[in-house]
Amino acid sequence: MSRTQSSKSQSVQVIPDSAGLEAAAGAAAVAPAQVDPELWRSLSGDPAEEFEAILVSAAGLETLLAQLPAGVTVGHKYRLINSVSVRATAAAIRGLVRLPMIKRIEAVRPVAACEPAAS
Repeated sequence: MSRTQSSKSQSVQVIPDSAGLEAAAGAAAVAPAQVDPELWRSLSGDPAEEFEAILVSAAGLETLLAQLPAGVTVGHKYRLINSVSVRATAAAIRGLVRLPMIKRIEAVRPVAACEPAAS
């Protein structure tokens, strides 16, 4: 999606911003490395649909919380694993991949306790 404009004396490369790259890639694009692929596929539909996700911080929980954009609602804070649950639109969650303080974005899944093995 980049193009090169040339003149006799110089060459200038025009590269779209990250929002343009995301739009150009389309909804079927491969999930970024830090995003759960199943969640990424779910986010490819209606950009206004709301989803829940778990954000794992790479820079400390307070740093992450301070940098979350408007429209991203924090649910639970998991201080032991440096993570938060959030609710936001598909578009907002897709936009979170650009935040450097986010190490991983996971889908919210049910958790069940396991019984200890009988001795």
